[in-house]
Amino acid sequence: MHITSCLHKGDFHPVFCEDFLFHTELSTGLYLAAVMDGCSMGKDSQFASHLFAKILHKVSKELSYREFAGDIPPFSEQELGGLGKEIIKEIWHNLKSISQTLYLDKLELLSTLNLTLFQRKTSSAWVMLIGDGFIVAGEEIIEIDQDNRPDYLAYHLKEDFDSWFTQQKGIYEFEGIQQLILATDGVDSFEKLIPSDSKNSIEAAPFFLLDPSYDALAHPFDKKLEVMKAEYGLIATDDIGLIRMQA
Repeated sequence: MHITSCLHKGDFHPVFCEDFLFHTELSTGLYLAAVMDGCSMGKDSQFASHLFAKILHKVSKELSYREFAGDIPPFSEQELGGLGKEIIKEIWHNLKSISQTLYLDKLELLSTLNLTLFQRKTSSAWVMLIGDGFIVAGEEIIEIDQDNRPDYLAYHLKEDFDSWFTQQKGIYEFEGIQQLILATDGVDSFEKLIPSDSKNSIEAAPFFLLDPSYDALAHPFDKKLEVMKAEYGLIATDDIGLIRMQA
């Protein structure tokens, strides 16, 4: 599995990047990845996205230990959807517990969560988007836009988990894909803010997500940001968090 990522502070966020990302190999060939976007209207929004990453680190470690000890079925025998639901449930309970321990209100917990399980052997993936963001499956771009009013997980911590989960519409399953990208909605924030000598134009989001020109570089998306600014005058005004997984 080849994994590349990009974490970029948007031009309209002068102090903190409110996005964050996480990825790990749960077991041989099974990968967990997520991007998070803290709510600018929340409180200490960069904290919320980082907190989600720390919870994911904890949950992934605990699940791997439980599988190794035989407390749960081997990951290879579990459906991605069932395992994905279990991970979301563990995130839910950890977030609720931490909020009570640290006396955090929901404004301190507002972050989107775009999460995937990717199985390299079968080139299959399970994805759940809780909030705005992008999925790229193969060459298909899927954008989730809730008019900048994401239905954050923190809004629902007092509800019954199973009831909440069955109502979620942002769940996707893919088979036979060689590439999966998760990205926050900052990918849709490019604006022409500086003069450019180029007479050509590009569609910012498709270029940033799919153009293969710089894939040989260690950090292709960082290079694209440089090119978009220098050649086209395009600046990402919002933060960007992105993970690309290639089987």
